[in-house]
Amino acid sequence: MTHPSPANNVLSSCRYWEFPELTGVNRLPGRATLPVYLTRDDALAQRNAQSLSLDGNWDFQLVSKPEETPEDFPTCPINTADWKALPVPGLWTMHGYDAPQYTNYELPFNDHFPHDEPRVPTENPTGLYRTIFHIPTAWSDKRLVLEFAGVEAGCFAVWVNGEAVGLGKDSRLPSAFDITKHVQAGENTLAVQCIKWADTTYIEDQDHWRQYGINRSVTIYPTEMTYIQDCFCHGSYDAHDGSGIFSAEFHMGGEGGDGWTFRTHLVDPDGNDVPHSHQQQPIPWQLFSHTAEHDGRAKTQIALPQVAAWNHETPTLYRAVIELCDPQGQVVEATSCRVGFRSVTLEQKELRINGEMVYIRGVNRHDHHERTGMVLSRADIEEDLRVMKAHHINAIRCSHYPNDPMFYDLCDEHGFLVIDEANIESHHTYSKTCHNPQYAAAFLDRGMRMVLRDRNHPCIIGWSTGNESGYGANIDAMVGWIRHVDPTRIIHTEGAICAWVGQGWDLNHFATDLVCPMYPEISDMVKWATEVDDPRPFIACEYSHAMGNSNGSLADYWEAFESHHGLQGGFIWEWIDHGLVRTNEHGEEYYVYGGDFDEKVHAADFVCDGLVWPDRTPHPAMDEVKFLFQPIAAEVVNGETFLIKLRSKYNYVSTAHLKGSWELQVDGQTVEQGAIPIVDLAPGAETEVQLPCTTPQLINGQETQLKLHWIDGRDIPLIGCDTPAATIVCPLDLPCPPQSPAPEQIQSTLTLGDSGVTAEHFSINWDSNGSITSYCVDGTDFMHRDLGTTLWRAPTQNDGIKDWYLNHDFEKHARGEKPLSYWMLWGLDNVQTSCASLEIEHSNDGHVKVKSHLEHAGQREPSNPVQEVRTLTIHSDGSLYIEHNYDIPEAIADLPRLGTAWMLNTGFDQVEWFGHGPGESHNDRHAGSPIGRYASSVRDRYVAYI
Repeated sequence: MTHPSPANNVLSSCRYWEFPELTGVNRLPGRATLPVYLTRDDALAQRNAQSLSLDGNWDFQLVSKPEETPEDFPTCPINTADWKALPVPGLWTMHGYDAPQYTNYELPFNDHFPHDEPRVPTENPTGLYRTIFHIPTAWSDKRLVLEFAGVEAGCFAVWVNGEAVGLGKDSRLPSAFDITKHVQAGENTLAVQCIKWADTTYIEDQDHWRQYGINRSVTIYPTEMTYIQDCFCHGSYDAHDGSGIFSAEFHMGGEGGDGWTFRTHLVDPDGNDVPHSHQQQPIPWQLFSHTAEHDGRAKTQIALPQVAAWNHETPTLYRAVIELCDPQGQVVEATSCRVGFRSVTLEQKELRINGEMVYIRGVNRHDHHERTGMVLSRADIEEDLRVMKAHHINAIRCSHYPNDPMFYDLCDEHGFLVIDEANIESHHTYSKTCHNPQYAAAFLDRGMRMVLRDRNHPCIIGWSTGNESGYGANIDAMVGWIRHVDPTRIIHTEGAICAWVGQGWDLNHFATDLVCPMYPEISDMVKWATEVDDPRPFIACEYSHAMGNSNGSLADYWEAFESHHGLQGGFIWEWIDHGLVRTNEHGEEYYVYGGDFDEKVHAADFVCDGLVWPDRTPHPAMDEVKFLFQPIAAEVVNGETFLIKLRSKYNYVSTAHLKGSWELQVDGQTVEQGAIPIVDLAPGAETEVQLPCTTPQLINGQETQLKLHWIDGRDIPLIGCDTPAATIVCPLDLPCPPQSPAPEQIQSTLTLGDSGVTAEHFSINWDSNGSITSYCVDGTDFMHRDLGTTLWRAPTQNDGIKDWYLNHDFEKHARGEKPLSYWMLWGLDNVQTSCASLEIEHSNDGHVKVKSHLEHAGQREPSNPVQEVRTLTIHSDGSLYIEHNYDIPEAIADLPRLGTAWMLNTGFDQVEWFGHGPGESHNDRHAGSPIGRYASSVRDRYVAYI
């Protein structure tokens, strides 16, 4: 079979999917997402948009390589009786064709294929799509545009009614084609060829599932022959006097001519016309090369003495309506977009929004759905934002590509600060592709089209040049274009500041306005903030790796952020576990990850690295996030008089909507409670509040806490009214009475045997190591086994399960960064205990002491044992006191655990405790787990990380 030309005869002689200089054929220029309306009223009301959706079931066939595409594939008609139906939007890899593949930075090709950009394997699965669509007769005299919002493939080619239309590359931005001359009123045929791998695979090497298909909507929309090509609407804001400037740049397409005008209307959030905002703007003639030419562009600015600002706390939006009028003043076409008045500036080592330094309490977010992969509905995105908003997350980095336009609409509406990121990651060829002139056009094209599509969204505060792609001339070219076209936002380039190391963060100011490393050491951050004279703010693009049981030290990061000028937060990696749902032979659903589709190249469970499970249920670490990001802080000034200090952590709104309550607790039990007076604190302000508590009567050893809780009384879209806003538990140092005499205890005479003691109410036995083998009280045997010292715990994903799972060469991996491999090398998963000596004595006060001298050694490394002296004291009332003294060899100082374990007999499955809770907490992750008294079953303590 020979492969048909995708758009012109030139391409029939080359492998265009291995041609990086070719970024597309016959694609229309990038533009904003602008619906087409016939009237101003329709544009204002967002009704009767002129478009035809082609979403639905298409005919589909998968062939093993592009060259196997049938010659008659584009023709009309064709026999598709043996083809299958596949939904659009949809991914063939989620519908039984080929399979999903997860790699991190590794290219998805088999190991034997050389990673030689732009070459890809000959065996290259290719999806063939066909569908029928109908053009209304009323559109016969219109210009018609076919737009693919996104196609997950190396590249794709398009035919309409058997005629080649064009070629698109870049999976995550629109590709639009003028199909006017290819269609007819009535029935038409559309054929699309999607090639899995292409030269683009080298720069779409993101840490995510590799999936393929038409994953975003396909539409056709009509315009007049003279039409609105594009417009850039922007609202600036002056925080000093509350004024704003509405700016618009228009671009007319088509023939045009003298006398054409653009007309603008600005409408406030209440739907009222903004006074003096109606302007008629003629499209001027320009002088190019000493020749007068009409380029179809015009600009306007409208100064407004007072505007309501957009920010993440009060996302106020105006609406701009743009009309294109012919020389007779008749409206030919209209469109509209929302406008937010806000400013983004860099001043004194701070990123400021509307003049205020805003901490970036952010997350990195991929497009992911547990059942549809990278196909998301509006409701799916809303659910992401709902959970984020409920946990006080205020910023999102689009890792690592532009999202569907509806994502930005929702962020505009609900108030999120967004770093939009170009669809560029050349991780596998990190230091190569950014310098390769073959890829210069692709880097520039992706940056340009992202900015042109998304620049009307006020939620976007910065542009990112991509992720993990090094730093070279190709990135500089993109940065230069963006700075010229949109100077209203900052630019983020992680590779320009030498990621992964503390040195070099002060480099390349042209390429990045932020110091934005990945996974910085806290000590390096503090040293940078206190010693380096760099005017840029520090915002970590990735930190606190949220894989499995993780996010330890998040509170330490935020203590550093909030106590050192210039450190301004960052984006947690990452938002969601990318597990995919599968069903086993018993009909039970479970999550799968890399390797579960028999992939030869994969990165195992490393894809499940989010703060929430794939169904958006929060992980326990989200309690920590919510606490650290909550909008109010409190501390006790005087515990005896119950005087507290409150501080607002809002940037733009007061605290008047927060309704507070307090509880006085003794050992976690509430003994008194009341309401906290509503305090109207300005952003960043603080005040002291006296609470009307009564000093409780305590007995020796009791602990007291003051639990403060606030709910948000506003009705907030997505999360509703009276939602939890903040919870803070403050320990109180209240006086206790002197030591009271201990209550009368049962005193028994202990009878000492060779391996145990007996008494009237209890008996205890131990083995030759001094470990307890039974503990029986009043006829009930509690103990199954005293397991004694343990050096092991269940490893977490961040310990390096992936490396161990993929390669059991412990010696090789023990030289890496992850500890699990050297724990395995040391044999800590199978520690054997030996007893050098055992001493038993009956003390004069009636107690029995069992003293053991023990050695604990891993079986793979018999040297370097842990030495222990263990003393078990048995009192005459049956109570036990156990003391452990350890000597840890320096060679194995990094232990997974040093502790003891007892195994109880079956049936003891209820737990009650006074401490951090109610969910999972750890010594480096308990800020969001308030101290209290909690109860649970053992089974409910288990957290089923993927």
